[in-house]
Amino acid sequence: MSLSTDGIPFRLAPLVGRRDELRDVQQALSDSRLLTLTGPGGTGKSRLALAAASSAEGSFPAGVHWIELAPVADPLIVPNEVANRLGVPDGVGQDAVSGIAEHVAGRRLLLVLDNCEHLAAAVARLAERLLAACPELFILATSREILGVDGELSWPVPPLSVPDRTSAATASAIAEVDAVRLFVQRAQLALPSFRLSDENAAAVRNVCARLDGLPLAIELAAARMRVLSAAQLADRLADVFSVLVGGTRTAPPRHQTLRATLDWSYDLLDDDERAVLRRLAVFAGGFTLAAAEQVAATGDIGPHRTLELLARLADKSLLQVAHNGSGARYHLLGTVRDYARERLKQAAEEDVVSRSHLQCYASLVGDIAPRVDRGADGAPALERELDALDSEIPNLRAALDFARHSGDAVGALRIAAPLGRFAYLRGHYNEVRQWMDDAVTAGDDAPAGLRAQALLGSGRLALLQCDYLPAVRRLEAALRLYRDLQDEQGLAATLQVLGSVAREQGRYARSMELHAESLATAEAAGDRLAIAGAHGYLGFVLWLQGELDRGAGECTTALEMFRELADAEGIAWSLISLGTIARYQGAAERSRTLLTESRSIAERIGFGEGIAWSLEQLGLLALDAGDRAAAQMLCRSLEIHHQLRDRWRACSVLDDLSALALASNDPAQAARLLGTADALRTAIGTVVAPCERTLHDQTVTRARAALGEPAFEAAWQQGHSTHVEDVRDGMAGLLAGVETAQLAGPGTTAGGTSGAGLLPV
Repeated sequence: MSLSTDGIPFRLAPLVGRRDELRDVQQALSDSRLLTLTGPGGTGKSRLALAAASSAEGSFPAGVHWIELAPVADPLIVPNEVANRLGVPDGVGQDAVSGIAEHVAGRRLLLVLDNCEHLAAAVARLAERLLAACPELFILATSREILGVDGELSWPVPPLSVPDRTSAATASAIAEVDAVRLFVQRAQLALPSFRLSDENAAAVRNVCARLDGLPLAIELAAARMRVLSAAQLADRLADVFSVLVGGTRTAPPRHQTLRATLDWSYDLLDDDERAVLRRLAVFAGGFTLAAAEQVAATGDIGPHRTLELLARLADKSLLQVAHNGSGARYHLLGTVRDYARERLKQAAEEDVVSRSHLQCYASLVGDIAPRVDRGADGAPALERELDALDSEIPNLRAALDFARHSGDAVGALRIAAPLGRFAYLRGHYNEVRQWMDDAVTAGDDAPAGLRAQALLGSGRLALLQCDYLPAVRRLEAALRLYRDLQDEQGLAATLQVLGSVAREQGRYARSMELHAESLATAEAAGDRLAIAGAHGYLGFVLWLQGELDRGAGECTTALEMFRELADAEGIAWSLISLGTIARYQGAAERSRTLLTESRSIAERIGFGEGIAWSLEQLGLLALDAGDRAAAQMLCRSLEIHHQLRDRWRACSVLDDLSALALASNDPAQAARLLGTADALRTAIGTVVAPCERTLHDQTVTRARAALGEPAFEAAWQQGHSTHVEDVRDGMAGLLAGVETAQLAGPGTTAGGTSGAGLLPV
């Protein structure tokens, strides 16, 4: 920074973004006489303070005075440095603070103290005395640590906004994001020909996200564009500290490299703060106070001191704190975590701390997963438990990764095996199934009960993905283990899932046998939750075959039991089944009431399958009534099933949409959708369910008659090569809004629809 003639530094490069932050700082400066901008190194505190001070000049007749404290090493000379910079004349026998107070007196003046963290105590004492003696003095400070003065307003400077990694990777989608704007500005200084384009947008997005939007890190990264492409830069940021070097020659040494910036902060910590910071590096995606007490508090640092040390790290801007309804949650910025991880390795603590982290999350899963399996005493409690596990997915990944590399098969199974119902309810089919498979194959010496639980969970998730052969192999292996263990609850659960596999393969008699055996086993074990589930499954298979009254009886029994048990998932599924049966029986209002309640429960607990099924059935009710809302509900249902890889159910929704297209006078689209569903059924080895066969055959016959055989066959074949994710594009006309009159009236789907309510598998 250079000094202008009025004492305010100027920068050649303009401030990028920060419009809202600048407005908030200006307001805070008018509300408080001591405002401290805090944040980690390189977050842009000085730049924001400069912009705020410049804009505030008119409010301070005695001027704005900027004093850079980074070069000052001795706390004792802070008052003298400030006095010298303010031009305070030497007074015989007068200390520097008194001299400053006399010099400022009643003048309205803004004093900016930049980079105070290494002198925090001395600056705090100076600020406290000056503010008491000079009523018109205002102080704006920048520091990685709060000063701790009574009346101080601490304003954390956030990193720049970054693009969502899941957002579209196009230039237009990310060009106005502040981190991207800074990167582009600085990249063009290094390489004037650089332009943000669709070709490099994904790489630029990833660079900005990887660097947490830290301005210094982005500036250092952009300087590398002289010798690297954006894609090369993004790839090399895995070794962030070797890449982010080479700041401008006029920058302070601590801003020449990212490592130097973090060294500056680390060197200001005491031994206990350093120990906790480096141990926190094993966490991924944030952590709770309870987890930090288990993992970071070792040796001389007991759990009772963890909160104090976390607070000190937060005060020094090395720990980020987020407040939510369930309590505070903490995390390290990615670059800080990388640095702390290096320090953890240097201290030779990585293995012991990682093992503590593994035990922490194995205990967490062991505590929460059984409550999820029991339904956690109703929807609100279940939602909280599911949210708690969802928030820890990154830590579960990290713990499992350590277990795999350290050969701890038991630790891996303790985490993965109990997560079956959680994965099912929250749609984590792929990842948790892989966790379970990896844990089972890691070693045969693990307890048989854990291996059986993981095999059952993986088999259930394989079924949900319509991978029937792998599902059966895993379930039969689990069945053998449960028989050896004489575990009736495990047997009942495994028989239940095997019955669901048989159902989806169209082997209804075998499905009934397996569900009946599951019911008998559950009754022998006195497992009321499993008994309720077995009644529901029996009811489902019954009405899939058109036995609506018997099916309704079984599903009603299941609903009553699930309500007694306060099991939100079971209630949701039973309501779907009974709502679908009511629709088949022509009781539209009763059906809508049941399905709406089910959707509400499913949405409350974040249950993707339940939401999708409820939407499908409500969409079919809308189709029956000629309501254009059917298109959106059915398309959304298809999207959710596809995201969850539930291809079995996706086939039925495709049939629903073909009926909708036909009712909307688009037989070609109906034929294409029928072709897509047929290709998907062939791929997963399933058939059209008996209760769905009537509508399916009617739709095929009517579409073929409307188009003629050659055109129907051409459209059918086109649908065969259409991916499910592209179906929505073909429904664009309906989604844009179809007049009710364009749909056939009530009774369109007479003879049965494709909406078969499903119970949990």
